[in-house]
Amino acid sequence: MMNTLILSVFLITAGQDVDLTYAGIAVEDVGQLSATVTNWGILSTTPMFVTPSLHWPQNAPFEQHYCYGLQFILAKDGEVLTVPNALVHFDTDWQPELHHNPDNQSPLGIPWLAMSDNSTTWPPEGWPGPYRVDPSSGDTVYGEFTSDRDIYAAFNDAGRFGIRVEMLTYGYGRYYAEDILFYRLFIENTSDSTLHDIHIGLFVAFRVDFDFQDFLDFVDLWPEGAPDGAKDFVYYWDADGVPLSPWESVGMMGVGFLATPDSLGITDFHWFSRSYTPYNDATYWPIVVSDTSDTNINPSFYFHGDDIHMDCTPPDSASGYNLIAAVGPFDLEPGERKEFSLFVAAGADTAELFANARTAFKMSEFEYQGPSAPPPPVLRYVVLPDRVRLYWDASPSETTPDPFTGQLDFEGYKVYRSEDGGMTWGEPITNERGEVVNYVPIAIYDLIDGIKGVDPAWPYQSLGEDAGVRYVFEDTTVIPGHIYYYTVTAYDKGVQDPDSLAPSLESRRGANMVRVGFFARPSDYTPGELSIESVGKPTTGEVQAMLVDPDSLLDATYRIEFSSDSFCFGTGDVEIVDTAFCEPIPDTGVLWQSNLLDGFRLTVRNSPEGFMEVGWSSPDVGFDWFVEDRGRGEALHEGYGDALFIVDTIQGSEAQVLRPNSFRYDLPFVPVDTTYWIPIRGFAVFGDDTVEADTIFVVDPIFLGGFASPPRVSDTGWTLTPGGEAWVPDEHYRYLLPDQLGLVAHHGDEMLRVFVRTLNPPDATPPTQGDTFFVKLFKPLREGVAFRIESHASQMVANGDPLANVTVYPNPLVVEAGFGREIHFRNLPSRATIRIYTIAGEPVATIEHEGGGEAVWDLTNRSGLKVAYGLYFYIVETPDGKTKKGKFAIVR
Repeated sequence: MMNTLILSVFLITAGQDVDLTYAGIAVEDVGQLSATVTNWGILSTTPMFVTPSLHWPQNAPFEQHYCYGLQFILAKDGEVLTVPNALVHFDTDWQPELHHNPDNQSPLGIPWLAMSDNSTTWPPEGWPGPYRVDPSSGDTVYGEFTSDRDIYAAFNDAGRFGIRVEMLTYGYGRYYAEDILFYRLFIENTSDSTLHDIHIGLFVAFRVDFDFQDFLDFVDLWPEGAPDGAKDFVYYWDADGVPLSPWESVGMMGVGFLATPDSLGITDFHWFSRSYTPYNDATYWPIVVSDTSDTNINPSFYFHGDDIHMDCTPPDSASGYNLIAAVGPFDLEPGERKEFSLFVAAGADTAELFANARTAFKMSEFEYQGPSAPPPPVLRYVVLPDRVRLYWDASPSETTPDPFTGQLDFEGYKVYRSEDGGMTWGEPITNERGEVVNYVPIAIYDLIDGIKGVDPAWPYQSLGEDAGVRYVFEDTTVIPGHIYYYTVTAYDKGVQDPDSLAPSLESRRGANMVRVGFFARPSDYTPGELSIESVGKPTTGEVQAMLVDPDSLLDATYRIEFSSDSFCFGTGDVEIVDTAFCEPIPDTGVLWQSNLLDGFRLTVRNSPEGFMEVGWSSPDVGFDWFVEDRGRGEALHEGYGDALFIVDTIQGSEAQVLRPNSFRYDLPFVPVDTTYWIPIRGFAVFGDDTVEADTIFVVDPIFLGGFASPPRVSDTGWTLTPGGEAWVPDEHYRYLLPDQLGLVAHHGDEMLRVFVRTLNPPDATPPTQGDTFFVKLFKPLREGVAFRIESHASQMVANGDPLANVTVYPNPLVVEAGFGREIHFRNLPSRATIRIYTIAGEPVATIEHEGGGEAVWDLTNRSGLKVAYGLYFYIVETPDGKTKKGKFAIVR
């Protein structure tokens, strides 16, 4: 971003009464088409001075710029305010205004204009321009911008007429508008008088490969056709279609006109050879107003065809053509302002160029917006000993509706890595012409929704593989001492309807780029630690604290406390003292994730209700005890805990006998005035505590009487005898009315009630003393569940010898090997002094190291001179006097 700004020869001279103190520039390069704009009337500079100058496409050679001039013109009363082209300077009639940060200087020493995606360029009072307008309501959406980069500039006529111009430039990194730049100019009358007969327009000088053999044409391209058939798009193309070196391709470049004062459209259009470019008011004026009688020009150079206002095109021979397109005359009342808006579009051929132009016309009807990719996440990183960890949050990518549709259409994230500062982003993807159109991400995390595979509407990108959304990526392929650049984009679903396919839109690569140096940690670095423990009621719900960034951990204690339908998080030990947030308990099985907290992220997943696991402790037992639906529904339970039915033939239990309420097993059982001694004892497990049951029950259906008699039910009583009192002989009724065991237990405010159906077949192996039938219940997140999180910050504490692993690389340093003229000292403590000596023991350099685990020596001595090849010794010393000695070589 903005790294293509190159100065060739750059002099700005001012017209009469113009002060250039507040001059500013900006680069619009978020898409394939890039330009340098100013706040003194230049919409795109010429490569003779500053680039980019309508450079296209992004991967074209540096020299491939299409613009030799694109300037705003205003004419009134014989005066013409513009920025005439010259070979050694810009001579501007426009007075720049200060609406940017004058202290944020570009590499040219000229301040950057205010750019929406770089708040350091804004003036102290904030963004100086308008925010985007909602196309559906017409309301301003404060804090949101129209394009991927809005540029704001303003200039005035230095008191000549009282005219002020505000200019907005829009650039897009989105596929459908990446070959388009929009310019919106608002012309305002700041004087106290009505201004009559104003003309405005553009001076255009495009060059395709600079062989001065181009054609141009002026056509009507408005999607539905202009109401009066007026022409609205002028474009250039190369005469022979063969790129002149160093150009590698020749495309087409055009200017389209959108809004004009009083809806006049382009009223005057004239092309001319570059040799006859006007150079002052006297030569500009008659062209702008179409005055063929003016003696300051030769009319044959500027007027072509029968209509003196509108030239015929194309010309009958190829040349280096310039043109002027103007609007007027119109009036401005005091305080009135009128819009003049236009766009520049590029394309490989007329089909692509015209498609881009029609997209621009359509976008102008939607407040210069189209379908948008989700905004990229805020990207952070941490360097770990053997990897780089990237992390981000769900917001804003997953929570921001598409302004064009108003719908949330997020689909996933793509992770990219660059080793050239974001110029390229990994393995390239090319089209059928061999042009790079995309890059292969190193990871894709997408929703599990069936939208996956190659995008059917644009086969140069993947929609993911239903991998699931994640918020952490770890790069384990990094090499010590190297610099890497990462970006994470967000993309939408596109339109998957086969009858109206539209490609998935991806946010701009590099918008959240982070630069990561993979260097060793200090040897005395101790990473932060994080732990979580349950401190409330037991639960089978999942609550985790995932460590993301050890360096962001604090020395703190946190709690998570659950109520019947929500949970809260905050600081505190035995209770929450300072609540950070509260959230509803997620539905069963749904994973809830927090945004990044103090170096960690919370996840919560609730568990279902009901039985989780049942069975015998010994695999030899053949009795069929169960809780699932085999006839009249799942067995009854109440509360949260685990039940143990332990065989105890010595002590046993006196069990209260119950009978079913009719044949309904889902209603409370009815007590019977009797008890059974059974060789079973009951226990309940609540977390770490096991308590004996308050009461054990036997449900015996024989007490229903009538129909409920053997062999349809078991005999009276309950024993562990195979085929005995807990066996139903009739196979048709066996699972309808089996005997049941139950228990009730209490522990504090917890209660457990469980019933188990028992069938003891005659040919089964019975349990023996101590065998246990266990019933484990799901324990969802609920009132009383709580967790405590202990966090300990990273610190610098030496563990053992902090110099034990100090190494030097590369060793030897072979200067021609391409590593650069640097020696790296690795595995250093956070503070150390490095002294370097020649083989003769003469001091060469001293490095006072403080910070990370790596220091760099640039091979200069104490006098700043490059050292000679040879063998060198070094001594590393800590503040407390520990030392480590070593040597390295520098060779040709």
